[in-house]
Amino acid sequence: MKCAVVLFAVIGVFLLTGTEAAPRPPSLHANCVPPEEDCNHGPVCAIDDSGITKSFQNKCYALLEACRKDTYYVEVKPGEC
Repeated sequence: MKCAVVLFAVIGVFLLTGTEAAPRPPSLHANCVPPEEDCNHGPVCAIDDSGITKSFQNKCYALLEACRKDTYYVEVKPGEC
């Protein structure tokens, strides 16, 4: 019986204090918005500042990833790498 009372007391404390999750912090890259004019073209092969090539669906995705990773990509050629 004592266990039931303690259990109800603990549940009551949680209900009274609220169990809502803390608000999510704003994204570090909330300002990374792709330009719309480059989103309708085909895939591109791009190279980053460390010399690694990567294929993207289009220039839009390359620019968006560059912004999010604080790097840059230069288009090497149209199409996949």
